[in-house]
This record gives sequence, structure tokens and C-alpha cells, in this order.
Amino acid sequence: DEEAMHAAISRTVETLGGLQIVFANAGINGMQTPIEEMTLDEWHATVDTNLTGTFLTVKHSIPHLRAAGGGAIVIPA
Repeated sequence: DEEAMHAAISRTVETLGGLQIVFANAGINGMQTPIEEMTLDEWHATVDTNLTGTFLTVKHSIPHLRAAGGGAIVIPA
């Protein structure tokens, strides 16, 4: 949820006084099922959580990292 991510990052910056590092680690393993049995809705839930969640975290963090003069983004594989 983009609004929730933006609000969470804004609250973090307000509470801590800035942002120097972002660790985008939220994700799900998806459905533990053979791919031929996975539904399209299950696939979309996995992609939305893992990829879109990471995208939104980075998107809303970058302005604060730039304002701090730089920083780091960690996205574990």
C-alpha cells in the first residue's frame, strides 16, 4: 500500500531525525506448491508483496537519503 509505506517512512524520518540506510527485507515465499497448481491470484500476491513492496520502500526512501547527503539501500537476495 503506497500511502502506508509513505506514511511509515515519513514517521521514521520524523522520529529519528533523518534516514541514512534502508533495509528492504519484507517479502513472502509465495505458495509452497508446484507451479502448475499455483493460481494466478497466488502468483500476483507474491509478486506484489516482494517486488512492489521493495519498489515502494526504495521510492519513498530515496528523497530522504538524498536530503541526508547520501546513504545506503540494502535489498537482500
